[in-house]
Amino acid sequence: MTLIDAAKTLAVGVGFGFVLEKCKVYLPTVITNQLLMSDFTMMQMFLTATAGGIIVMSALEHAGLFKRPPKTSLTVGLGTLNGFGGNVLGGAIMGTGMALSGACPGTVIVQLGAGLQSARYVAAGGLVAAVLFGYTHRFIQNFLPKFGSKTQVATVDQRLKVPYGLFGIGAASALLAAVYVLGQVTDSRSAVLAIFKDAPARFSSLLTLRGFDHPTLQSFAWTPVVGGLALTAVQAGSILLRDAPLGASTAYAEIGAQIVSRVDANWKKNAPLYQSHIELDSTYLAVGVLTGSALSLWLAGASELPPLLPAAVSPIQAIVGGFLLVTGARLANGCTSGHGISGMAQFSVPSFATIASMFAGGIATAFLVY
Repeated sequence: MTLIDAAKTLAVGVGFGFVLEKCKVYLPTVITNQLLMSDFTMMQMFLTATAGGIIVMSALEHAGLFKRPPKTSLTVGLGTLNGFGGNVLGGAIMGTGMALSGACPGTVIVQLGAGLQSARYVAAGGLVAAVLFGYTHRFIQNFLPKFGSKTQVATVDQRLKVPYGLFGIGAASALLAAVYVLGQVTDSRSAVLAIFKDAPARFSSLLTLRGFDHPTLQSFAWTPVVGGLALTAVQAGSILLRDAPLGASTAYAEIGAQIVSRVDANWKKNAPLYQSHIELDSTYLAVGVLTGSALSLWLAGASELPPLLPAAVSPIQAIVGGFLLVTGARLANGCTSGHGISGMAQFSVPSFATIASMFAGGIATAFLVY
């Protein structure tokens, strides 16, 4: 990777982390309340960004500036679930990890940049999973030779034989209509204020959340719709600058490969999976995300605020949750951003299977745990 490519990737990461922090969707309470179906702030941003991604990707593809790289289906090697077993199983495990940790693979990095107490434990669990997955993958394949096999499948619009742009306009309109409906049942301002209700008095002026009405770079928080639109711009930047849509979980595989290659002299034989992850493209993106998160809080004058929040989960629960997050993301070959915001915008069938399973696993776990 050249210095120019690294700089472009860092810039996209900064924008990604900045927007996620401004929307406050990285906060564990926002994530767990979404899974408990009591607050739809996260879903509003998620659907707005997906709708925006559809419009951006279809326009760029029509202009010849982009060619969709939809996610592949992944099998678990048992001949079940029509070859989508890895997506279903990985999505469900990832959702369970989300509920336990109050994070997803991308928002963990935002949490680290914001200084949240639980984030370091979630990240530690995720890195353990990243290292172990490269070793266990080889052993599983000895018993299930087709485990992890990838198959390119037709996208939804291709199956229906409808042009991407035309199908995208209808889908984006439906998603934005859903965002409007969710906005009628969710008061994002009150949801964020409730999380910071015990903040020290010196931060009271920040918590008026004027950014909800007049979003600026110095605002403490933006509405999820503004955040989703801003994330659309970041998605466009990622495609134009990196020739790749947004995604966060590959960074864990890359860091895992770096760790393994330094501690195991025979890593290419013992963990051959990581030979394809020795580059650091997604790691630069992750560094940018962490930087963007910290920058957002600094500009708002609130860099000391998130670390004052009480820990959302215990260290043990955070470690276990982080382990499941990354294990699930590696099984499914993507996470909330890669399969969700980017994959669904491409109408990738494996992405729909992964995200549906993720929410199913997350919701079930959240109702059991909380």
